[in-house]
Amino acid sequence: KGGSMHFYSREKNLLGGHGIVGGQIPVGLGAAFTARYQERDNVSLVFFGEGAMQQGVFHESANIASLWKLPCVFVVENNIYAMGTSLERTSSVHDLTLRAQGYNMEGYTVDGMNMLECFHVMHDVVEDRRKNPRPALIEAKAYRYRGHSISDPGTYRVKEEVEEYQKIDAIAQIRRLLAELKWLDEADAEALQKDARQRAADAVTFAEQSPEPPLEARDQDVYAP
Repeated sequence: KGGSMHFYSREKNLLGGHGIVGGQIPVGLGAAFTARYQERDNVSLVFFGEGAMQQGVFHESANIASLWKLPCVFVVENNIYAMGTSLERTSSVHDLTLRAQGYNMEGYTVDGMNMLECFHVMHDVVEDRRKNPRPALIEAKAYRYRGHSISDPGTYRVKEEVEEYQKIDAIAQIRRLLAELKWLDEADAEALQKDARQRAADAVTFAEQSPEPPLEARDQDVYAP
């Protein structure tokens, strides 16, 4: 239930997405509190966009995380436009890591279009929090090419801007790097892309051909036992 945005996996410690903007932030904070209370070296990662960062719940959670030295890493994916309003119109600061200073935590900025940079920064920050529990804020500067939903015409930006960001697309960058290292040739890259598209097409076909769920299923898995 809830669609592709609301995955949940207890086995993988994925506490799910939430329909309420910013609703996952205090949930992640609670996971960090649990780890600290039970004296485990787990680190809670909380992902949200720059739009959700304007919600009061982020500030409340950041304050508690710092006050209680909780191992919680707040990761804000800054794609500039949230649901369709630019950051310049919604935030008094454009360097979002500055907000970390207000809560006495360290802030880090990464190129969200560079997979290796994201990996190394995230790895170092998380491992440091395992040894010395405390929160951190990571701003990943990224971009989205398509609208926030099918009803989003994208009139708040120009085509040329989208094309410029597509030149530094994260997948294209890692593909070029693997080619330079001779770990992946063009034929293999095309085969991987073809396989990915086929898997997606098969999933759509499976969904379309599957029977509609029974009416009584609407009441199943709505509340936690």
